[in-house]
Amino acid sequence: MTGHGALADHQERSLAVEVIERWKGLRDQALADSAWQSELARERAFRQEVGPKILTLMRGFLDGAVSLVEFQSTLDRKSRTEWNILGIKGASGAMFLNMLVKHIPDQADLVSLLHAALPLPVDNASGESEMLRFYDALNGFVAARQVTVRQVQPARTPFLFSAFWYLQDAEAWPVYYLSARGVFSREGLFHEAPNSNPVDNYFTFRRLWRELSTALGLDALSLEHLILRIEQHGQPVRPPERSTVPADELTPGPAPALVEESGSLHAQAQWLLASIGRRLGYKVWIASNDRSRRWEGQALGDLSVSALPPLGAGGATQRTVELIDVLWISGYNAIVAAFEVEHSTAIYSGLLRMSDLAVLAPLVSFPIYIVAPAARLEEVRRQLRRPTFQALELHKRAAFFSIEALAQDADNIMKFANSAAAIDALAERVGDVGGDEGWQ
Repeated sequence: MTGHGALADHQERSLAVEVIERWKGLRDQALADSAWQSELARERAFRQEVGPKILTLMRGFLDGAVSLVEFQSTLDRKSRTEWNILGIKGASGAMFLNMLVKHIPDQADLVSLLHAALPLPVDNASGESEMLRFYDALNGFVAARQVTVRQVQPARTPFLFSAFWYLQDAEAWPVYYLSARGVFSREGLFHEAPNSNPVDNYFTFRRLWRELSTALGLDALSLEHLILRIEQHGQPVRPPERSTVPADELTPGPAPALVEESGSLHAQAQWLLASIGRRLGYKVWIASNDRSRRWEGQALGDLSVSALPPLGAGGATQRTVELIDVLWISGYNAIVAAFEVEHSTAIYSGLLRMSDLAVLAPLVSFPIYIVAPAARLEEVRRQLRRPTFQALELHKRAAFFSIEALAQDADNIMKFANSAAAIDALAERVGDVGGDEGWQ
């Protein structure tokens, strides 16, 4: 293989002992957290229910009982609702497949490539060979001017196939998650250089993942949620510098304010939402307590208007709206969309703010979105089924989507979208809960 963007010398070596020990400490903290354990159990049950359904569709396609168009359209439709696991509905999953079906002129070629690449590889070498073959074929279509890079986006190849391989053998084939790559990068273990080969990058990522999984004694899903926990809490994987002051000279004092690292999912989501809003021509409001957060070296406050225009709906309503994480504003004071990012706090905290708004200003009609890590979306669904929120019909106003899906599709939205409606393609909603139907 030719590209070696992720294959730095330090990545070829085994993980250092001190790296493993730091991760063991974070693992032990997570295992002692009952809320983390409960969320992990819920996600495990959800995947055990949904995963076989996706595999049944895939095997029907491989057996010839399901056509390419039926395979693509079913995956696209169902992954937006009841099959929403692994971020598979996003720009590198079902949406990537949609683009291939739409733009590759010879569908027989695409069927042949998918038939070869979707089945579980027998070993690392065969998986690398099939993924590279698919990636090279897409680049070949581009070189032959049958399609453009924008239409097929070959670099999305590793995510699609790693997700399907994960469903067939979760312990052998980790999903190529953006959040996991970010944490590995912060630890200095992984780097995706510009113009590097994404297939090389995935197999470096896979080796690191499996080595870490073995060292920590965690299965794939548990490691995935540990990484998500690190991302949610902004916990640095690297330890702080040792103090040069002798221990007996240290005096207790107020705890220093936590500074959120640039890798935080919360800061990333706000930055992406603000960037998309500005690209669409809207003014952006970011809650004042978040403006010192940074992403990609930029303070979030640089993207926000300095003051929220008066909404003409009363002081209590104005103060409630000012606390919302991100707002898109059209004209002088028309709110186009509101976004609450719930990455580590209780999911219901953002929903309570939205329900307060529904009570204070029942005629306010702008769409509301809850943005959360993919692993927490089931909790969002559960909260929107609460009797309180159902009675306020908040579930009819509030949609939700994952931070991972936002990150994967942000470039496309900024390039091609021309209105706020584009964001709704990422979102899903819950329906009415029947009178005796439990919400828990």
